[in-house]
Amino acid sequence: MHRKIFTKRLNKIDAEHRLSILIGRLTFFPCFKDDHKVQVLKINDEERNAWPFQMIISKRSCGKIVMLGAWLQFVRSKQLQSGFKVQLSWKKM
Repeated sequence: MHRKIFTKRLNKIDAEHRLSILIGRLTFFPCFKDDHKVQVLKINDEERNAWPFQMIISKRSCGKIVMLGAWLQFVRSKQLQSGFKVQLSWKKM
């Protein structure tokens, strides 16, 4: 059974640079310690390919988590563009 974490319609920055999501979704992600503002999260796509995304609590983007790392490779491989929707779900293994 899948549990939806978030769905987002990509904007130009999401599709060309990085994905940003509201920090309120942080409860679904690995624990961020006070001195560690970066976590690597391996996310599987629908074909079960693993994508190592870097999750960063951005000091500049108040109230947001930014995903980098393999994010742009993922966007390009899926041919995602501004206006497309992405959904992140959690499945207990």
